[in-house]
Amino acid sequence: MTKVRRPLASKVVALQTTCDACGTIYAASQVKCPNCGEPHSAKVPMSLSGAREVTDLVELSRAYAGADLVCGSCGVRNHAGSTTCKQCGSPLDDAEQFHGGITDEPPTKPVHRSNQSRPSSTGEQIQPTFDIRSGASRSGGVSGGSSYQSPTRLPLPIQRYSAYGTSHISDTYIPWQAIGIVATFVLLMTFLLWPHQETVTVTGFTRERSVTVQAYQWVPEEDWEDNVPSGAITISSRRAQRSTEQVEVGQEWVDPPPINCKPAGEEINNLYNGFAKITPYEECDDPPGYYEPVYEDQPVYDTKVSYKIQKWVTVQRGTDRIEGKTSSWHSYGASGQKVDIGAIRYIVVLQMKEDASVRDKVVSEQDWNLFHENMTLVARMNRIGGMYSLTLVE
Repeated sequence: MTKVRRPLASKVVALQTTCDACGTIYAASQVKCPNCGEPHSAKVPMSLSGAREVTDLVELSRAYAGADLVCGSCGVRNHAGSTTCKQCGSPLDDAEQFHGGITDEPPTKPVHRSNQSRPSSTGEQIQPTFDIRSGASRSGGVSGGSSYQSPTRLPLPIQRYSAYGTSHISDTYIPWQAIGIVATFVLLMTFLLWPHQETVTVTGFTRERSVTVQAYQWVPEEDWEDNVPSGAITISSRRAQRSTEQVEVGQEWVDPPPINCKPAGEEINNLYNGFAKITPYEECDDPPGYYEPVYEDQPVYDTKVSYKIQKWVTVQRGTDRIEGKTSSWHSYGASGQKVDIGAIRYIVVLQMKEDASVRDKVVSEQDWNLFHENMTLVARMNRIGGMYSLTLVE
């Protein structure tokens, strides 16, 4: 199996450099030192250490614009495409391209006389101090003065925000509110479902049952020829698509993707404007290609038959309900029909003593036979109308 080396997605990074005059570390895309104004010298390499990936479209456009131009008069770098030097105004027709090198070493502060002690206008020795925020050398106070100290950041109080502005809200407010809502709901449901006793009077009796009537009839149906039941009478038949099958129609070349990929270094392209393009590579095993069959779905046709056959068909379904204890059930079904009778439900008609309303209560057959009209019973009920049980008055 052969090996293949292939590039991955590249990225653009912003390099860093060091001022040759004052030692300030700054972005190499800046054409001169932001601290002292000294033009960036090609003698000072640009560093990949700590380089920042560029995603901003404006910066990417700047990176891909081309190499910077170095003014032959003042030595200041100018962006690609410039016609005159932005520092001294000299034409850039014959300007050379910037050819600063790149190093993996982190940018360092060179030893320079500007960083050494020098006398002030009053004759006092001024000591250099180091700005720990930017890494730049700064001129401080007189000899014996303290170096710059980063201010201490104090933690901010945690605040909650609402539609009415900032407020300090207790962290336990929401949990206690939720507990209160749940407790209120539980108390309400307990109050509504807690049983209480109420006197009721039996005013009537009812029985009901489900009834289904079936008739043996000719029924038209349609199915595939091999599924037609015996005893069916064919009415018509036709050809129709029953399914599909895959049929090989050719072959195609398959080039499998590389496997067992491992990092294989990276390629660094200096864009000569403070940016660099980094392209990582990987080395993979390249499996050989092969031919594989190509399939196509094609219809499969069969015979579909329309026929009629005799079977039991439901012609009536309902509930048979009769009033009183002595009433007879209704008769259903004609000759040759089949009647299916469901279980009987025994119902007692009750009148509530408090509001005189009438309600039905399903009871067992034994209780239904035990109760009689005008009998007084005690019902265990809840406050939403549900009835739990009936008992005789002692």
